[in-house]
Amino acid sequence: MDARNITTLARRFAAGLTRRDAIHSLLAGGGAVALVTMAAPANVGARRKKRCKPSKAGAFCSQDKECCPLTTRRKCDVADNASNSDTTCCGAEGAVCGGVNTDYDTISPHCCAGFRCSTDELQNGGPGICQKANSF
Repeated sequence: MDARNITTLARRFAAGLTRRDAIHSLLAGGGAVALVTMAAPANVGARRKKRCKPSKAGAFCSQDKECCPLTTRRKCDVADNASNSDTTCCGAEGAVCGGVNTDYDTISPHCCAGFRCSTDELQNGGPGICQKANSF
């Protein structure tokens, strides 16, 4: 750039400032843009966290992550009404469960083995919360 262009830029962008102040401002702005540009590539490769899509309560599973334990409070384990080898998405501590009917049979969704559904709604099979079996 020649002196004429610098003078024009200084008058347009820095009204009331001296030519030296205008140039300092432009250089400082250019330096800030350079710093931001250099820092940006570090975030470009960052992967977004995938949202967990839980399997339905009672669905067969092989890993806890299939049941989204952080959002559903379910885990992949043997349910309280299943055989020893059937792992399903069942309720752990604090998960919503189906309760029990008048025959004291558990209603889906079930708690995992070692947990019991705490509910006072015996007649209607109202929902409850899974709690450790020894906490009743």
